[in-house]
Amino acid sequence: MPNILPYMHDLAVEKNRGVIFLDFTKNLNFREKVQFEYQNCIPRKEFIAWLEEQQIKFSPAVFNDNGYRGELYIDIPYDLDHPTYKIFAEHIEYDDGTLKIEGINFYYLSLEHAREMQKEFQLLMEELDSD
Repeated sequence: MPNILPYMHDLAVEKNRGVIFLDFTKNLNFREKVQFEYQNCIPRKEFIAWLEEQQIKFSPAVFNDNGYRGELYIDIPYDLDHPTYKIFAEHIEYDDGTLKIEGINFYYLSLEHAREMQKEFQLLMEELDSD
């Protein structure tokens, strides 16, 4: 049976908060992104090992309709005072907010934007169903 991955916007709505996630295609051109094999991505493997070591929950999730490219939803709130977020942020970012790890993009999806994305996706699905 195939894996059925959630969309980031659905996770945000389900959690009733904005969500943070990582993408591992930084600095890749379009062709490289299309051919990207996330299973072989060393920074992704190393980051997953670190998350597991820190016992930080995460899961694969899809951000957009371009397919799954190894994105990881990180199950901690975007709260600068949250103790687990502090550990996460210290590992991934310098004090000025630039990323420490080459090849990683770090994103925040607000609950408001997630709700908009969910509505757009539902409308698209309804259009496809009516055809």
